[in-house]
Amino acid sequence: MGRVTGVATHALGPADDLPGREIGSDADRFRIDPRRVDGDQVTGTAAQAQEVFDALERVGVDLTDVFITLEDEGVEKFEQSWKELLDTVKSQLDGAR
Repeated sequence: MGRVTGVATHALGPADDLPGREIGSDADRFRIDPRRVDGDQVTGTAAQAQEVFDALERVGVDLTDVFITLEDEGVEKFEQSWKELLDTVKSQLDGAR
């Protein structure tokens, strides 16, 4: 759990480095303190999440592009890893024959 919350804190931390209007104060409101995280941190936070999305769009972040890029790159990396796994298994099976 610490790694996930650490990533969220890290991801929101440098918000004032984004192009356009600074949103440092907005980012501070959404910073997650990993010492205070326990239980369900998602239920009931839709409005807060929308505020984050809106703040990112105000400073010029194209979230649709971000989501499509993340999905495309994730699929590409998975396919590459899957192919490497299949090649490794095939090689080991061929060597065992």
